[in-house]
Amino acid sequence: MSSSSSILVYGRDQRLLETRSWVLEQAGFHVQTAMALGEAEQVMGNEPVEVVVLCHTLSSSERVEALAAARRLRPGVQRMVMTADALTLPEDGQEETLSVYDGPRQLIRSVQQLAMRYAAPR
Repeated sequence: MSSSSSILVYGRDQRLLETRSWVLEQAGFHVQTAMALGEAEQVMGNEPVEVVVLCHTLSSSERVEALAAARRLRPGVQRMVMTADALTLPEDGQEETLSVYDGPRQLIRSVQQLAMRYAAPR
C-alpha cells in the first residue's frame, strides 16, 4: 500500500482513535484523526483524504452528519462505518461496514481495498 494514501478516522474515544491510527500507520497509511465533526470537516476540506473511517463510538446522528459532510466535501471519498452490532448500519447502504470484532488485520484489509477503489479509474 502506498504511504501516500490518506485516511481520516473520526470517533469519540481518544484511546481507540490512537490505536486504530497506529494500526493503519503501521500498514503504511497517512492517518489523521478527529473527535468532533468540525475537526473532521476541516481535515476533509484541507487534506487529500481518500478513505473516511467512522468509528462505532459516534451516535447515529453524528454518523449521519459525518457521512453528509464527506459526500459534500469529498464526493469521491470512500466511506467505512465501523459497527459494534448489526443494528448500527449505514442509512443508505453505500458505505462499507466493518464489525469492530473483526480485528485489526481486517481493518487494514478493508481500508486497503477502499483506498484501491478510490485510486481506480472511474
